[in-house]
Amino acid sequence: MRTFGILLLLARTISVLGLGQTPVIAFEPSSGSLRLADSSTPVQILVEESDWKGVIRTANDLAHDFGRVTGLNGTVLHSNATTKSPGVIIAGTIGKSALVDRLLFTLNTTTAIRGQWETYLTTIVQSPLPGIPSALLIAGSDKRGTIFGLYSISEQIGVSPWHFWADVPTKRHSAIYTVPRTNTINGPPSIKYRGIFLNDEAPALSGWVRAKYGTLPNGAAAMNADFYATIFELLLRLRANLLYPAMWDGQFAVDDKRSQARADEYGIVMGTSHTEPMARSTKEWNVRGAGAWNWKSNRARVEPFLKEGAERAKPYETLFTIGMRGSHDTPMSADVETSVLEEIVASERAILKDLNMTGVPQSWCLYKEVQGYYEAGMRVPDDVVLLWADDNWGNIRRLPNAKDNNRTGGAGVYYHFDYVGDPRNYKWINTVILQKTWHQIHLAHAKNARDIWVVNVGDLKPLEIPINHVLDMAYDINRWEADPVPWLTAWADREFGTDEAKDIARIAARFSVLAGQRKFELVEPDTWSVSHYDEADRVMASWKELVDESSEVYKSVQESAKATYFQTIHHPIVAGENFHKTMILAGKNRLHALQGRNYANWLADEVRKAFGRDHILSKQYNELLNGKWSHMMDQTHFGYSSWQQPMRQYTPPLHYVQTLEPGLNGNIRVMAEGSPAVGPMPDDGANNDPKILPQLSPYSQSRRWIEVFSTAIADVSYEIKAEPFVKLSERSGELPVNGEGSSVKVFVDIDWSKLSKTSGNTTITIIGTVDGKNDTTTVHLPYNSAQAPSGTKGAIEADGYISYEPWKLPELLQAKDVEEAASPRYLGISEYGVTLAPSAISTLTEKSAPILSIPFFSFTTYSNSSITVYFAPSLNTDPDNPMAYTVAVDGQTPKRVQIVKDGVKGDLPAGWDKAVTMERWESKNMIPIQPGQHTLKLQLLDAGLVLKKIVVDFGGVKSTGLGPPESKWIA
Repeated sequence: MRTFGILLLLARTISVLGLGQTPVIAFEPSSGSLRLADSSTPVQILVEESDWKGVIRTANDLAHDFGRVTGLNGTVLHSNATTKSPGVIIAGTIGKSALVDRLLFTLNTTTAIRGQWETYLTTIVQSPLPGIPSALLIAGSDKRGTIFGLYSISEQIGVSPWHFWADVPTKRHSAIYTVPRTNTINGPPSIKYRGIFLNDEAPALSGWVRAKYGTLPNGAAAMNADFYATIFELLLRLRANLLYPAMWDGQFAVDDKRSQARADEYGIVMGTSHTEPMARSTKEWNVRGAGAWNWKSNRARVEPFLKEGAERAKPYETLFTIGMRGSHDTPMSADVETSVLEEIVASERAILKDLNMTGVPQSWCLYKEVQGYYEAGMRVPDDVVLLWADDNWGNIRRLPNAKDNNRTGGAGVYYHFDYVGDPRNYKWINTVILQKTWHQIHLAHAKNARDIWVVNVGDLKPLEIPINHVLDMAYDINRWEADPVPWLTAWADREFGTDEAKDIARIAARFSVLAGQRKFELVEPDTWSVSHYDEADRVMASWKELVDESSEVYKSVQESAKATYFQTIHHPIVAGENFHKTMILAGKNRLHALQGRNYANWLADEVRKAFGRDHILSKQYNELLNGKWSHMMDQTHFGYSSWQQPMRQYTPPLHYVQTLEPGLNGNIRVMAEGSPAVGPMPDDGANNDPKILPQLSPYSQSRRWIEVFSTAIADVSYEIKAEPFVKLSERSGELPVNGEGSSVKVFVDIDWSKLSKTSGNTTITIIGTVDGKNDTTTVHLPYNSAQAPSGTKGAIEADGYISYEPWKLPELLQAKDVEEAASPRYLGISEYGVTLAPSAISTLTEKSAPILSIPFFSFTTYSNSSITVYFAPSLNTDPDNPMAYTVAVDGQTPKRVQIVKDGVKGDLPAGWDKAVTMERWESKNMIPIQPGQHTLKLQLLDAGLVLKKIVVDFGGVKSTGLGPPESKWIA
């Protein structure tokens, strides 16, 4: 793939310590390099006093950061005095630093960055001042341009942006140099305003703030200027510029009178959430407001309240939210009252005009029902940014189309990494799929939503990785490819060093797959099937394998980095594995108790142990570094019964069987793969319940299995008999009354070389003996050894289906006059997904779209054969051109299919809750297919589509969480 290869090549040339930055710093000298500092000589940073306070403050941070690396802090100078230090950095902002203006004029480079947004250059200048033979110059087009330039040096010398918020240690070096020919220009950023929203901050973040900063007189957590300063610094080090402060129990401008000025001094633009207009906090109205938060009935009080917010924010750089929603994040009314909202916007605009603030940035957030107002015809002035929203689950609902792109205000996106609401909250640990973020932000950028990207990050921790990832893309959209592994490798190299970087990146990417299959809060005891495809055990095994891999890396990382690794990588993995173990064992416990298994009791005890371990893991996190992150893992996650978080954690229902009394149906029983999921299953003739395993063929993806278990009140011995061509993992054994050994899983396969006929049905007999009494059960195993003819290609039917996960699709692509498809790895339910390159934003036609030609071979004649295509749960971002694809088999006329039927007035489409729960749309097509070699042809007609899986059903597909496993493939 040319497109894919080019992106990968770019990723491999990027500086490691400075993610997405052209290298400026080295730790070994070379011809033409400049020594900036060593362990005996500090760097000197020259910043004129006339520059922005935020620039001077950042220069002091950089001086301190040099000390973290060399052991000797740098010195910040404010005059042009001659210095004896061999290492000098001159930093300043165009128009604020006369020295920088003169040097840029001398170099004839001023025009390269003048007038640009948040842009900086770095270069070596010769003889900038008397006594200074050369210096590193960092020049910014504006305040944040200079700040980003200074912090880029901090990052490249080895000080992570997460040095405080994830305790990333700094590696010591004896000396720091520039690279030769240091000439770089960085910026302007791809997205103008880029930042985060702290939201739904209880119990974790608010609990941590109370422990570290105390409480306010009103009992709220003291999210004061000192707390927010740590957030401001983090954002600037990540080259972000925007913050929406915590809102539910906080009043940013009221709780600490220093906060607004502190944000402005640092260089952070402050905004407010979609439900908080004109720089006022929700809680301010709750505390000080008079009457209802209702424009129609209480305008006389609401309007002055909004004006006070604008007056208070006037001295500071602010992004004003305009419009109005109802109290406590609710609709303003039951109806679409566009006239009322237009009146509100007109009043807010008049307030800004009266205060001589007409040029300040403003956004109208089209969140939930507000999007319906826009679709009903409401408009705001063209200079207001239309802030489109996702569905709270990472799927953007709407983006600019041809009708919207002539607005001067532009557009942006309000996006979620954390949420409280339907179908359930997800607030515990990271479940963000990095590739999904990549796809959505690239799609938004391609459709000109480039003015604001603000991401709801809940408590901030433990979302360090996705926050860093999205802000890196928002700064430079073209720097990173869809496959997250190169970015993760660079991130891990910065935080942990080169030795473990590749392993950590692979582990983090694999975690994204498993956590992305189903958000933790949505996993139930019956989510993963215990009856079909060995799904539950496969899920558990995948998590266990990841835990083992992470544990090995945890042992190998330096002691100083173990706390960082635990927070960002290891805890999410071990806690995630333990959570799935708890739920899956609870599901088995219910089934096994219904079947009368003694084994159910052992499972119930294991669930209780896992539930207890969850507390231990949370406690371990909270007690890290002598309790630095106390309360950060307080979020409840067990015990959901509705969308809202449980107030106290409790286990899934547990079931015990009585092992002091004999059962009614013998001493030994058998469950066959695929048998009914509930209820006793005696093979005693009365119930006429023959046990039949799914058919085996040479193309089956897995062995079959039976479970032999005890229902006796004494130990049982068992023996299994079968034909010589049947392979069994166990043929005899003992089943104690209690404990893990009271149930055994026996895998069944066939030695095809020993078969005397092509197809048939063989029996497996299980004999259980207790106190000299035998119980006998028979299991039937159908088989078919038929081979596909010579020349067959592609996926091969087995078990009544073909399942295809699209890791080969790019090779099968027949591209036309559009850019080739990208192949993002690790997209949710499987490790791969295929989408059109985001540049293919226009609606494609059957004549122009690339064709995916997928060969397959089928054996079965089935009148109701179907093809189900799994897509990521993307939404129609252009209502005039909904997402669609075409499907056909062989020479059939392609069928055009629209996968998402939008609701009215901005409502979410039918089936949305199931789609986000399962992380996929399932689009089913009834297509008759005869036995033989075929070609399935698909066309994606919109760049919003991400193809994740294809299932051709010949009557054999079983209901499971992930769908049937991938079929075997003949090249």
